[in-house]
Amino acid sequence: MTDDENEKCLQHLNDKSSLGLYFFKRFTPENFTQVFYWLHKVLDVKTSSVNGTKFMKNAYANLMAATVLHVRWELNGKCGDKNNHKAFLKSFNNLAVNEKFDKISLKDFARHTLKTRLPAPINAKTPVKKP
Repeated sequence: MTDDENEKCLQHLNDKSSLGLYFFKRFTPENFTQVFYWLHKVLDVKTSSVNGTKFMKNAYANLMAATVLHVRWELNGKCGDKNNHKAFLKSFNNLAVNEKFDKISLKDFARHTLKTRLPAPINAKTPVKKP
């Protein structure tokens, strides 16, 4: 699907459920780390467990759907659902509160490992140079 086709499809989706499904189907690790940018150095989306990935997909889809509805509400002069702003803020709080994910734990998420280089060992016979 081209960007224009995606945009046209997105314009016709007006409820959180349809928008959520739209973004769920378009989830990629790259999309996730663009939205949750602060996690890109900590979380390895590609090697996380099936449960971890499913949680990330749901978090991404729900947040994106709430964001689209909120932006539309703001652009339309705050017309329409008066509770949209509250719903948008509530969606942030509800990301981690879902019965489907009661058993999820940190083990379901792969972490990036820091690649550090150990310093070369100091040879006791070599004198340390003073600056």
